[in-house]
Amino acid sequence: TRPIIIAGLGINRSACEARLQTLVETLQAPVLCAVSAKGSIADDHPWCGGTFMGSEASHELIAQSDLILTLGLDVVELFEPGRWPYHQRVLNIDSVPHQDGLFHPTQELIGDIGPALQALTPLLTACGGWRPADLTTFRQRQQPAVSPSGPRLSPAAALRIMRQVLPRDTILTTDAGQHKVYASRLWECYQPLDY
Repeated sequence: TRPIIIAGLGINRSACEARLQTLVETLQAPVLCAVSAKGSIADDHPWCGGTFMGSEASHELIAQSDLILTLGLDVVELFEPGRWPYHQRVLNIDSVPHQDGLFHPTQELIGDIGPALQALTPLLTACGGWRPADLTTFRQRQQPAVSPSGPRLSPAAALRIMRQVLPRDTILTTDAGQHKVYASRLWECYQPLDY
């Protein structure tokens, strides 16, 4: 009744973002995108739960779920790749089987992700266990708490200002470092590969 979807880079590699959106809207369930899959569903979509890093920030929403559906998720996409603190059943849909041992899928569908979603979605109905307001509240709490430490412009403030003034189709790139964490949480993506 409360499934949650975690989308990884395999969604982009399979070019099946539209099928992901149809699945999410059919189930009426939240989707979290790994950093490498940001934009696979627009960040302002009512069922988008934000960015999944495998860290404490995501536990609250995932803890409320009763099934985790991973789509094209590779464990190298996680900020804490050696840790999977979730106990729900996992259904893994990917082009390769999960062999890293990070999680143990109850069931796997291995093959082309796009056709798998196309075949699966018509068999589903709205789960009824989630409300869009659940996601709005979660996403507000997920935003990094950043307070100014002086007169200089903080990375978080710079990202917020850029997102407000730049066109919707702007692409942001980042290098490694703490600013990548801020960017992945604060930079809203509206189409695939915007980040």
